[in-house]
Amino acid sequence: MENKINKDEYLQEFYLKEYEHLRNEILQVTQEITKISQWVVIIIGSLWLWLLMNDNSSIPTISYWLPFLISGLGAIRTYNLNQNIKLMADYIKKMENYFCGNKIPQGWERFLSENRKLKFTISAAIFWPILILLTFIAPFVIKL
Repeated sequence: MENKINKDEYLQEFYLKEYEHLRNEILQVTQEITKISQWVVIIIGSLWLWLLMNDNSSIPTISYWLPFLISGLGAIRTYNLNQNIKLMADYIKKMENYFCGNKIPQGWERFLSENRKLKFTISAAIFWPILILLTFIAPFVIKL
């Protein structure tokens, strides 16, 4: 019986460490998403500034599409990172169900899943499509 208790304690400690590691990883991925968004805006702004300050006739047309490409890649990368967060959050929610059961507090991920109506954050759902649309329209407007 003592062996079973030690095994249960070991498993509980293992899951708690895993829980802590996953929560830290979610925080790091969230910070990476923020950095990607910031760098994409800085790079696109710098590209447009450079394109507008130089003679249009000497710049290849494809250069005007680079901001569109960068915004699309940034959106894809942040979407994939958000999917990874969702996967980790789902696993944490299962761990919370196991450890918390019906107790209150019920665990952050369980609380979020029961109270969150949106699957994708509103700011990301607005930011990326607008950025992609603007970087798609801009080459037509500037080259006219």
